[in-house]
Amino acid sequence: MSWFETSVCYQIYPLGLCGAPYENDGILEHRILKLIDDGWIDHIKKLGASCVILNPVFQSISHGYDTTDYLTVDCRLGTNADLRRVVDAFHAAGIKVLLDGVFNHVGREFPAFRDVLESKGGSECSGWFNINWGGNNEYGDGFSYETWAGVPYLVKLNHHNYDLNSYCAEVIRTWESEYDIDGLRLDVAYCLDDGFLAYLRDIANDLTNKRGQKFLLLGETMFGDYNRWMGDRVCDTVTNYEVYKGLWSSMNAANMHEVAYALKRQSGNDPWDLYTGRHLLNFADNHDVPRIATTSVTSTRCTACCLACAACRASTTAASGGSRANSTTATTSCARRSTRPSGTSSPTTSARWRMPRRPARRCAGASTAR
Repeated sequence: MSWFETSVCYQIYPLGLCGAPYENDGILEHRILKLIDDGWIDHIKKLGASCVILNPVFQSISHGYDTTDYLTVDCRLGTNADLRRVVDAFHAAGIKVLLDGVFNHVGREFPAFRDVLESKGGSECSGWFNINWGGNNEYGDGFSYETWAGVPYLVKLNHHNYDLNSYCAEVIRTWESEYDIDGLRLDVAYCLDDGFLAYLRDIANDLTNKRGQKFLLLGETMFGDYNRWMGDRVCDTVTNYEVYKGLWSSMNAANMHEVAYALKRQSGNDPWDLYTGRHLLNFADNHDVPRIATTSVTSTRCTACCLACAACRASTTAASGGSRANSTTATTSCARRSTRPSGTSSPTTSARWRMPRRPARRCAGASTAR
């Protein structure tokens, strides 16, 4: 049995929890050390959590998902040394650490995209993005490009490009080496190319062999058949939004039928049940949805149920931190004040960027980029 199969995870959105400004102001503040100094690690350990998921901690323009530098900790949170200190403190408390891997899209200030803006088709990184040179966009760039969910400042990456995939692999290996992390949460894994997911699994398997224990790939999925993103050649486990929906609405309506139906459908003993034997990440809330303490009329019962229920305990998230902001709203603090250590608050862009080492060969598709 792998360590994650019985884990209770505590999810933190550091930019919100540590009180960082929504827009990157370029000022270095060592806010991420609040996780140590304000008693968060001790608090999480006392809750019984054995793993922490840290949402984006690397340089971005605003909410963390518009990455500008994968290799430098966001100056609003601190330095690379600060992050290593935090990871070491979690490990000393017996808690595994996952970082948020945002590899589907980047911000417009990401240096590779800036090079495309300046050099157009002459940029060596033009193949990193899906570009229509005959189009235009609201920024007047003289070309259009694929985005994530139509958000113009989130530029989708083209994982059929070998150089890009080689760069992402180097980033992941660097994170594991520099911070000793135990795995990744893959943002919007449901949007990632199947071949790229297999490529990431190869990297994770290599790191598992190196570490002598599972290097976890946790995929963010929302709908559909989770088997598509969970298996030997894709993610180890995925976020279980079906059970989340059952937990949320059942607790608000004092009706447990929905969550019971979802658990039976997913993990029952009948041959047609979907995920029997697998361990999905069940959660009461996270940074993308309303906090359960804010919306539930029975929040105390809900939190207790999620942490105690035998069916849900394996890989259950007890989330805290700030709410993830979208393109029109500012980051807000977690409403679950009663679970936060006393004296804590709710929690730019570097020019430094490393080009990937030039590969010895080219590859036309992510599915063969091994």
